[in-house]
Amino acid sequence: MKLDRYVIDLMTLLEKAGGDIPSYTFIPQLIREEIKEIRFVPRYECDNEGGLTRITIGVEVYYNEKKVAA
Repeated sequence: MKLDRYVIDLMTLLEKAGGDIPSYTFIPQLIREEIKEIRFVPRYECDNEGGLTRITIGVEVYYNEKKVAA
């Protein structure tokens, strides 16, 4: 993944937003090429009647497999 200014800005915003994302982890992992894929997943919350009440965006991070020396 190419680390241009826009990718770094996006990762910085995600880390500052908090939630269940540890602070300042994405950028070093991207530099070390540990992250294979990042997906943004919408999560829908409904009331008892099935009406949509809230949409939140979750982040799923998929990592590259670590190579083991033989």
